[in-house]
Amino acid sequence: MKKIVLFILVVFIFGVFGNIGAISSTDYENLISEQKELENELSSIESLIQEKNEEILELEQEKELALVAAAKKVEEEKLASEAAAKAQEEAKKQETASTQTAGSSTTQSSSNQSTSTQSSSSQSSTTQSEATQQSEAVVNETSQMVWIKGSDATIYHSSSTCSRMKTPTQITLEKANTSGMRACQKCY
Repeated sequence: MKKIVLFILVVFIFGVFGNIGAISSTDYENLISEQKELENELSSIESLIQEKNEEILELEQEKELALVAAAKKVEEEKLASEAAAKAQEEAKKQETASTQTAGSSTTQSSSNQSTSTQSSSSQSSTTQSEATQQSEAVVNETSQMVWIKGSDATIYHSSSTCSRMKTPTQITLEKANTSGMRACQKCY
């Protein structure tokens, strides 16, 4: 009797647990169709990846060509600049040589010309230094920044904390001057 009960129990256990691992045919077909869909999706993603990799290669080649062209342009500009400097140097040498030749022919006139050349040279250098100072002043005015209290300000400041400004705005000195503003007496 114990053997029969044990046998029935074993058969019952195998019957219950044996069906757990089994899958129905419709579930199997559904899994197969899902697998095919996933394989199709995977192949389309792989082809998309390949297309993008080809685009990346093309862009890298274009970038490399652009860099080569830019380097070539920089080199050409450098050579042109060097050629211009060399031409200026040659012109100065020729001018010096012609001045020396003319100067050796008449000593007295050379002496007089030297004095007048020095005079005109000093006037020229004075004019050049004045022009340089003026251009530097213009550059300073356009690049120097000042502080104002608001859009209706009449005074500009060199410090944003002068006169206890709450929300100062920074503008160029040139804009302040063209707007008719004057410099603060405290910070300027």
